[in-house]
Amino acid sequence: MPYQLSRDGQLFGPYTLEDLQRYLATNNVLPGDLVKSESDPEWVTVAQLLDIGAAPLAGFSSPPAWESEPIANAIPAQPTRATYPFFPVSVPKFIVMSLCTLGLYHVYWAYKSWVRIRDESGEDLMPWARAFFIGIFNFSLFDRIQSHASQAEVPTGWNPVVLGAGVLIFGAISRLPHGWGMLSLLSFIPYIPIVATIAKINEKLVRVTTESPNRRLTAVNIVWVVIGGIIVVLAIVGSVGEASGVLPSN
Repeated sequence: MPYQLSRDGQLFGPYTLEDLQRYLATNNVLPGDLVKSESDPEWVTVAQLLDIGAAPLAGFSSPPAWESEPIANAIPAQPTRATYPFFPVSVPKFIVMSLCTLGLYHVYWAYKSWVRIRDESGEDLMPWARAFFIGIFNFSLFDRIQSHASQAEVPTGWNPVVLGAGVLIFGAISRLPHGWGMLSLLSFIPYIPIVATIAKINEKLVRVTTESPNRRLTAVNIVWVVIGGIIVVLAIVGSVGEASGVLPSN
């Protein structure tokens, strides 16, 4: 559970209990500093929260402006941000949306990813164009995500060129005759390591970001799942029938 810390009328954090204990040991946090989580009705001292035996102070409905001089080693506030650096979506949701949109979700995901990259870097690029030519620009997109993961100390273990080529291969599979093209439904496979890496990058910022991690299906997603799921089932049945000779092929 994250806690805000108040000192000299200024707010710092958020910090976990482990953070507070570590900073207390180095005198970056003092027993008399005030802390409060979102679920706490009042401010209490660090001494009260950690139960270290210091003289307790009464709780406050709002953080007071103390009269003491500012302390030189006060903790710098952690910056907060409204969004994650990359478009958040869980691996299970990505797979479901990929299947039920026949891969169209990949284009949407690529567009949202390029929008985040443009906003973060300030580059003059066109997210819609890079999403439209997804097979070409996925190499650059995957490489950027891996570079960011390296800076964030998130291990990857995948090669952006190999995964980018995998996307192109599944695009070619979709053109195979006699029902074999339905194997392209598995085109989400090259994206799984990418989406999992983004989740790990975003997870490092979960305490300073207000955006949802996007793990659940929204109402619009559910409509896509229902309609798309029916289409996918019918397409699979038709492909199996064609491959087995039950249905005539064009």
